[in-house]
Amino acid sequence: MVDAQERYDGWSHTQLIARIQELENRGGGGNSSTAVGSSKSTNNPAPAKAPGPPQQSGSGAAPTPPKAKKERRPFIVSDLPTRKVALRFAYDGASYSGLAAQSDGLAGQSPSSTGPAESSLPTVEAVLWNALCLSRLVDPEKGMSGAGWTRCGRTDKGVSAGGQVVSLWVRSVKVDERELRRREEERLAEREAKGKLLYHAGGVGQDESDEESTNVDADEESVARPSPRTTATDTAPWSVDNPATLLPDLSSESPELPYVLSLNRLLPDSIRVLDWSPVRPSFNARFDCRYRHYKYFFPTGPPEHLIAPPGQSVRGCAQPRMDIEAMREAASYLLGDHDFRNLCKVDASKQITNFRRRIDGVSIDKVEPGWPAVQDGKTRVPNASIVEPTPADQEEMYVLNLRGTAFLYHQVRHIMAILFLVGARMEKPSIVKELINTRQGQWEDDVKWLYDAGVRRRRGAVALPGSTATEVDGATAVTSVPQLTKAAAAATLNGHHEEGDALEDDTGLTVFDLKPMYELSADRPLVLWECGFRPCDIQWRSGAYDGDVSSAASLGPKAKRDLIMAASSVSADLYRTWQKSAISAEIARHFVLAAASPGTATKGCGALYEETRWPYLTVPPQDASAAPLSGRRTNTLPFGNGAHRPVAQWSGLINRKREDSPQIKNERWLEGRGKRVAARRGVESAAMLPKGGSSKARREREERERSNGTNTPEEVRTP
Repeated sequence: MVDAQERYDGWSHTQLIARIQELENRGGGGNSSTAVGSSKSTNNPAPAKAPGPPQQSGSGAAPTPPKAKKERRPFIVSDLPTRKVALRFAYDGASYSGLAAQSDGLAGQSPSSTGPAESSLPTVEAVLWNALCLSRLVDPEKGMSGAGWTRCGRTDKGVSAGGQVVSLWVRSVKVDERELRRREEERLAEREAKGKLLYHAGGVGQDESDEESTNVDADEESVARPSPRTTATDTAPWSVDNPATLLPDLSSESPELPYVLSLNRLLPDSIRVLDWSPVRPSFNARFDCRYRHYKYFFPTGPPEHLIAPPGQSVRGCAQPRMDIEAMREAASYLLGDHDFRNLCKVDASKQITNFRRRIDGVSIDKVEPGWPAVQDGKTRVPNASIVEPTPADQEEMYVLNLRGTAFLYHQVRHIMAILFLVGARMEKPSIVKELINTRQGQWEDDVKWLYDAGVRRRRGAVALPGSTATEVDGATAVTSVPQLTKAAAAATLNGHHEEGDALEDDTGLTVFDLKPMYELSADRPLVLWECGFRPCDIQWRSGAYDGDVSSAASLGPKAKRDLIMAASSVSADLYRTWQKSAISAEIARHFVLAAASPGTATKGCGALYEETRWPYLTVPPQDASAAPLSGRRTNTLPFGNGAHRPVAQWSGLINRKREDSPQIKNERWLEGRGKRVAARRGVESAAMLPKGGSSKARREREERERSNGTNTPEEVRTP
């Protein structure tokens, strides 16, 4: 059973108050005068009577002894039928110290309080695991690794997700896959013994120490690839129609446990489980993922009447007005297969030597207001207003959309930092090409690769033909130019391809063989929006119906009602959360309108009713000969999320101090911290350590093993 501290870790303040009130009403029969903390409580309260039927009146009536309580049978999840499922959930990262639990969630531990030392916030996985334990869907005694827990993409503190995915074994009332689970665990143990395991089955993602990405632990794993299927019943799509797993007296139409609704009743509003899906026993949320799609939100910057005149800002600088077209041009150079060593943070504990990653789709788009909708089966046509430039007197929200098969550590935030420099007119769009040009002629080779893959007009291209951005089952391998070319033969990219299109002439580009030092963009606006899978592997649904949901027309009335009601519940919860945030944002906007405009610097002592109905800022007459303030360079470094700071003089990234090469960083780690880790673990050299072997989760596991006398060297992780 889960102890009291673990049971209530992760509860919000409102949930705790509601729980206290429930216990008070239950103990006092709903009488607030007997509640804890009541002002009417006495110093000598009467002893409580034992529960039981009322005593008979009259002389000689023998008192009725209290009825003995029936001993409750222990509820052991491991003895009950289980099945493997995938959960898709969203969370607001501002309330958590990251996604990954820093311990295994074993009974007696408190995984939600084991975040980074500098933060007292819980982790998302710890709160989710606690809800799974409270709902008795998993066995707390076996921990997260015992449940076969795998995650899709790891996010750092402050980073949110709209479609994070984990897979695990949970309790079921419909199917019994315990035998399939046993065979799958035996297969993994056999592969691990042979050194062929792509991930370590004895822990929870301990081979992942990156922030918002996965599949970067080894050079050979720079692409997403599916887990093998090993059993005769392990077919796609995974179905409960298998008579070997269906429980007696049940049919394929029988409902499953309401996983989504049960978990959302226990989770705080900042975490919502969106869907679940039955999956095959060998499914792995990390290695079966085909792509990850990130979004980074940012506003255009203040309009003219909110920008202080040059030299008159109290803080010494004003937020710049972003040049969206320049940012779009710079972002378009990211499309394709490139070396991103200058656009990431090198984690020396991973010993990565291959920094080539492929971007399948990239664009900077205006965020469409309201609730865009389209009828099922029809093509999405964006509102014309979202493709028009933002008026000079308005401020609108934009988003960087970035899709790829794998990402390096902090790659998205590094990319956004460079795009901010371009948008602030401190760097030219060609800086992206130069940072990718890590050796003489590297950019020309990358452009040739794109040309062979079907991309002609680079500045207008937003998606790679034949990839996951344009095909449901698009090619994922970095080296899959033939597959991409074949799929792109009949594709149309921004109108048409012209056979006579020539390769770009980019001779004379600066070579950045070493990364220049620059600051990361903020973490708050970053969202892991979607993790993509094959349709044969995943069929998301919110309700308890676990049959085929690929066609709505084939669903029966009962199944359709169940799915609609569950989806409505999830949507209503999320909408309520949005309403609260939207009202807070609107109040903050009105506070700006309540202040004096920087142009006039004064505010009247009163106003007519009509003027206060629609508040506004007063601006002085414009000098036609003066250059617009919103289009000038402000010598301000923007970092996103409202953060920026002034610089006395910006001489360009080309003149910034350079970092050491990845090779030097890797060697320094091997000779320093890596050697100490190897000695502590009894490994001959640091080069033999599993990549990411110095993570906090590994250290905690080693300490537990030493205390239990079971510390043995682990298998070296190899692809």
